[in-house]
Amino acid sequence: MTKYNFTRIVREKTAESERKRTCVSFRFFALKIDCIFSINQ
Repeated sequence: MTKYNFTRIVREKTAESERKRTCVSFRFFALKIDCIFSINQ
């Protein structure tokens, strides 16, 4: 395994976890908005 392959794999894993984190925070944000709207109605 070359150094280049290793760094590429690490970068892909990091990007994957970043995407998951963004997805989770976006879902949490949407839930908060839903709560605010249901309280206002």
